[in-house]
Amino acid sequence: MNIDELNSLDRPQFVGAIGWVFEHSPWVAERAFDARRNRAFPNIEALHEAWSRRLRRRNRKEQLALLRAHPDLGTRARISSASAEEQAGAGLKRSHT
Repeated sequence: MNIDELNSLDRPQFVGAIGWVFEHSPWVAERAFDARRNRAFPNIEALHEAWSRRLRRRNRKEQLALLRAHPDLGTRARISSASAEEQAGAGLKRSHT
């Protein structure tokens, strides 16, 4: 899905499409959608900035809930494919033998 397709979605569709991005915390996508204020995001960087601004404005309890929703790094727990790719990119799948 590209930015133009995301911009064409209504709120429930938008949240359904990308609500999983921040560790299955759809409230982040809901707030990013609300930040749009009837304007399209010009690019993915603008969407990311909207997410980041909304996260920084949350109270400590909400920020901690988001962090706690993240799978433990380096464990063998079942994680999403996006998290697996993120951890692999960070070198967390390397063997230390």
